[in-house]
Amino acid sequence: MNKSADDLILAVDFGGTQLRAALVDRSGQIIAREALRTDVSGGPDAVIVQIAELSQRLLSATPNGKISCAGISSPGPLDAKQGRTFNLVLLPGFDGYPLAECAREKLGVSVVLEHDGHAAAYGEWKQGAGRGFDDFIYLTISTGLGGGAIVNGQLLRGEGGMAAHVGHMTVDPNGPLCGCGNRGCWELFASGTSFLARARERATAQNILLLGRQADEIETVDIFNAARGGNSFAEALVEEEAEWLGRGIVSLSHIFNPARFVLGGGVSNNLDLLLPGIFAFIERHAMLPFRTASIVKAELGDNAGLIGAALLASEKSI
Repeated sequence: MNKSADDLILAVDFGGTQLRAALVDRSGQIIAREALRTDVSGGPDAVIVQIAELSQRLLSATPNGKISCAGISSPGPLDAKQGRTFNLVLLPGFDGYPLAECAREKLGVSVVLEHDGHAAAYGEWKQGAGRGFDDFIYLTISTGLGGGAIVNGQLLRGEGGMAAHVGHMTVDPNGPLCGCGNRGCWELFASGTSFLARARERATAQNILLLGRQADEIETVDIFNAARGGNSFAEALVEEEAEWLGRGIVSLSHIFNPARFVLGGGVSNNLDLLLPGIFAFIERHAMLPFRTASIVKAELGDNAGLIGAALLASEKSI
């Protein structure tokens, strides 16, 4: 299909805290970007209104621009084929909601719904740290733990577009109850939320001040900063986090045999501190042929999902 030079894709990254949108050209370059706090209390219809508002803001800032299609990156569970979300833990009212269809009616263009882990993996594959790799795993380690997989040069989707829902691998069958209804999910041990919760709990139990902060004032960045300064309490926490990450990475290596892992999310900003422990766990527990994958930090930051959603929508619209 012959498109004009000013034909752009609207990319939306939809989360429980923030709704971000960008205009992206077909090469994957972000032309303009806007954000709003997600209107969780207003429910799904209010979010659709916000998406339209962001679209208008972006177009107003982009002379001669027009939207040809849209891609929405959303947390799961969802059905990408049907364009529906299911029971989103932090977003009431979205169970069975036809998000893609409602956005299409509001925007007047075709809309593709993608799982946020898939969108970010695709963005990193096309524009970031996954370039040149036909087999790699993207992991985002932040509030939760999610990801996506590129296998044999293709995005691995699965029947409903939810393949590689890695945060819900069981790593401890007797572990705590997860919001998904299962026990001992990897996310409950290796996510940024879990890492911080362990630190605060142990600082409280041991009556420890970390960089002068009380236990309930500690933030993730404080733990890493203290570890860099040689604080033994923080070093032990970082070592444990690395082991939990290594545990999941070993399982994913045995399943997918990737050439590279690309790690995004806030925790990855301190990947240099985590890598020794991750690789030590891999050396102890991975079978010999599965120890060769590189592990690197994502390059696109919080733009990965926007770029990936845009490029996936663009490909489906051609």
